[in-house]
Amino acid sequence: MMTFKVEHVRTKRDLKTFVRFPQRIYRDCPHWVPRLLRDDMATLDPARNPFHREAETRLFLVRRGRRPVGRVAAILSHAANRKYGTRNVRFGWLDMVEDFDAARALLDAVSEWASSRGMETLTGPHGFSNFDPQGMLIEGFERRGTIHATYNFSYYPEFMVRYGFEKEIDYVEMLSRTPDGGLDPRYVRIRKRVERASRVRVIRMSSRKEAFRLSRQIFELLQETYDHIYGVVPLSEAQIDYVTRKFIPILRLDLVNVALDEDGRVVGVLITMPSLSLAFQKARGRLFPFGWVHLMQGMKRSTVLDFLLVGVRASYRRSGVPILLLIDLAERALRLGYHSAESAPMLENNLMVHSLHKYFDARVHRRRRVFRIDL
Repeated sequence: MMTFKVEHVRTKRDLKTFVRFPQRIYRDCPHWVPRLLRDDMATLDPARNPFHREAETRLFLVRRGRRPVGRVAAILSHAANRKYGTRNVRFGWLDMVEDFDAARALLDAVSEWASSRGMETLTGPHGFSNFDPQGMLIEGFERRGTIHATYNFSYYPEFMVRYGFEKEIDYVEMLSRTPDGGLDPRYVRIRKRVERASRVRVIRMSSRKEAFRLSRQIFELLQETYDHIYGVVPLSEAQIDYVTRKFIPILRLDLVNVALDEDGRVVGVLITMPSLSLAFQKARGRLFPFGWVHLMQGMKRSTVLDFLLVGVRASYRRSGVPILLLIDLAERALRLGYHSAESAPMLENNLMVHSLHKYFDARVHRRRRVFRIDL
């Protein structure tokens, strides 16, 4: 019986093997949405991603003979451990063939490395921050994935439980559809009433330049809004710059709502974009030579909206500003021809955000889990 060999990723060639591995096992899966290879190469490169400055990272490949059969990233986030007072290592980028021995080899490698660093627990899947995909799919395997979360086969969570992991926390993803007959007129009345009472106006940024100008205020707002959310860690200036440069260029600004108070300060933001899941499948993880064409077409032709995040300053949450942002967006999405919306993963206990989706008869259609084990 051929044994498994665990390797530490050290070279650029090894990193390419690590990043491309999912294409090997998901090649024939109609629900898998490949990530852009260049994005993962950049994310996992300490020279290009400032999140590595606050973390120690070890990437592992497991081979059977010369053939890769699994991969995983171990991330010791000093920022997270300082904030939460933990001695924890995160794991992410976990993929393996349907062989529990391969999974055990990967998880043993991460556990042993974490123990060697004096850590007490192991949790995941996580990334470096909440801007990386989190959680392992445990429900909704029959649906096409999204570009904002990873897809995995149903044997993944089975292997986690078999190894000894338990539930840490779940994320849910919701699906809502365009209401028959358009938006309920009472929602329009609610929007107008909130605008008058809160003295808040909703704008759409007219240019990338304006988006970059407001980005610092938006990130300050998001850090305040999400500070208490599970797993969130403060971002450094370099990390904010990195995330801003990565995401602003791909947004459709007419699908981003920003709420300003009377003094022009950002008090709320709602970020959505056209679903690019089908476009990413067509691009097969590459922008060139023709992948970018599929992505551009997806931005224009998609009829599904991805609901990414909403943040509202604490002093404005009870004044109806979250609903104001949502209704304003819903009106525009209907005019633009979107027939449904999918949420990004939301913590199962984030009741404020859940309550917004009830206005559009949303239902949970995927669930994903962060697992935990004591070392």
